[in-house]
Amino acid sequence: MNCKSCGAHAPADARFCHYCGGQIESPSPQSPSRADIFARIKASPQYRESQSPERLGKLPTPSAAPKALFTVFSYLVAGKLALAVIAPVGFLLFVIFFFVAGGARSPQSFFLIAFVLALFLLAVMVVVGVGMSLLVKKLGGHVFSGVFKKQEELENASIEVQPAIVVAKRTHVWGGIGDSSAKTNYYATFELEDGSRHEFALWYGTMYGRIAEEDAGVLFSRVDYAADFDLVTL
Repeated sequence: MNCKSCGAHAPADARFCHYCGGQIESPSPQSPSRADIFARIKASPQYRESQSPERLGKLPTPSAAPKALFTVFSYLVAGKLALAVIAPVGFLLFVIFFFVAGGARSPQSFFLIAFVLALFLLAVMVVVGVGMSLLVKKLGGHVFSGVFKKQEELENASIEVQPAIVVAKRTHVWGGIGDSSAKTNYYATFELEDGSRHEFALWYGTMYGRIAEEDAGVLFSRVDYAADFDLVTL
């Protein structure tokens, strides 16, 4: 190193010039280029193991709870509708049985009438039950696709693994009107190896606190969601 005041040469560990007493400023370390950063990411153990079944198996997956709850709710609604149909039919059959069986001349006729009406009620229950099940399956599928279309896309989407650098983070708070609590969505913008920048919604909120701007690592994404990020120490 050279003294900036007098130009004299100084040892690498010197802080002051031996000749003029001026302060020696150590050169600041050169920041690695983007190409060098991506090369280091791709040479890291995190990137080499990113495609392994063990690592991919640790990624978060879409929860099946909303779909299960929706299915249970649909069948409960169908059950209530079926009951609304079967109850009047059952009452009507009871009235018919009361009047018809009252005129029966023998116990055999009485039980025969009861048996026929019971079979008819059972047939109505089977037809209504099967019909409601088919209706729920058909209409429920369309409704679910409309309401949970994003979840279906995530379930069917493949996982993309690529080196990336975090360049920005942001949050979006919405809701909170009346008795409902506010919800927060988390986002991060990543720079990819080709120089393009893409904003991804973060899969879970804790990931927002784990990453910082200029962090380099391996990005796991599904569609426009960042599922996980493995930090690489440069």
